Amino acid sequence: MKVLIIYASNYGSSHIYAHRLKALSHFDLVSYDEIKTIDPYEAIIYIGSLYAGGVKGLAKTLKCHDLKDKKLYLLTVGISDPKLSENHDNIIQNIKTQVAQEIFAKMRIYHLRGALNYSKLSFKHRIMMYLVYRKALRTAKEERSKEDEAIVETYGKTVSFVDFDELNKIWEKIDEDLNGCNVAS
Repeated sequence: MKVLIIYASNYGSSHIYAHRLKALSHFDLVSYDEIKTIDPYEAIIYIGSLYAGGVKGLAKTLKCHDLKDKKLYLLTVGISDPKLSENHDNIIQNIKTQVAQEIFAKMRIYHLRGALNYSKLSFKHRIMMYLVYRKALRTAKEERSKEDEAIVETYGKTVSFVDFDELNKIWEKIDEDLNGCNVAS
């Protein structure tokens, strides 16, 4: 089975995961903004960073390419902990706004955590994070969610939650779903 890994990254975590997955799988790899065609591929693995409620490049990629006859896997990468049900639910709801229902219904979705280096954030993203931080800080400590606490604790710092063990688990599930075919032909 011919499989393509597509990635969309602003600050590097999705890029790191995509290249690691390529090393594990030997599938072809391309950045979402460099795709020429996906026609020869039977399955697509899209690894995209979460930004302001959406997966970077996903809507554009889906709009420009016909995916109805392809297996589709989506790996989201964000700083928020997707194991917290509120975060997971928000991610899923935001994905639903980016993709057609028939695509969403067949998509297998997995979540990974990324990294955050405040010194490398764009001005716009620094402002956004500052506003999130200020909101969390204004919430009474006993009323803060786990996510709010994490934001307060890590604000302004460089943190990395990149987890190759979690990627390996996801890869095992994808590989099994692809019937054990882990080398592009």
